[in-house]
Amino acid sequence: MPANGCGVDDREKGTLVNTKNNVLYCASQSSARHALLKQAGIPFKVIDINVCEDDADAVGSVQEQVKKIAQYKHIGIDVPALILAHEESKKPIYLLTADTMIAGLKDGQLYGKPCDRAHAIEMLTKISQQEIVVATGMCLSIWKYHEEEEGWYNPVFETWVAQATAEFYVPTNEIEDYLNACPAAMAACAATAVEGPGISYFKAMNGSYTGVLGLDMYELRKLLMAHGF
Repeated sequence: MPANGCGVDDREKGTLVNTKNNVLYCASQSSARHALLKQAGIPFKVIDINVCEDDADAVGSVQEQVKKIAQYKHIGIDVPALILAHEESKKPIYLLTADTMIAGLKDGQLYGKPCDRAHAIEMLTKISQQEIVVATGMCLSIWKYHEEEEGWYNPVFETWVAQATAEFYVPTNEIEDYLNACPAAMAACAATAVEGPGISYFKAMNGSYTGVLGLDMYELRKLLMAHGF
């Protein structure tokens, strides 16, 4: 737990000129998502969430499921602690959650993170034989202080999905080498680590590139700017 006691981690901040000194609270431990925010110059802090995404009871298409899970993750954010941290400044609180899943276009199967190495090998074998859909659901909520009411309220709760069709091909005789070279694959959907050495197995893509990596940066930036970030 970070030292300030409200689940906030000060380790990562972007460099975008931000005269309002606002910060985006990113409720994700994904290093790929952190890298995207940093590259885009969006000031952010990483926060913990206390929720199990399996409890979201998400059903339907891959797009519907990632959207539902991204929304559900907001339940695990300690909003009262963040409000307390902002009580003096009264600055808006920007909260972001996200979820990414992969679906095979041929087998219709949904692929989350592998349970172990054997599961990762099984997943990579299957997705290498077909095109896949990579969908990322995102949820941005904003809490603001109402001067007249002297209290905090939540006027913004935006959810959306970015997706891409892609081919991620790892030859069977190279899967072990790929997993050794890309330890991040064990924490990625279908064991597809598309950053680092894994980028050389990314054969083709049509759609949101940053969505494949874990965040739709284009739409996120638009929404942040539209809501006074």
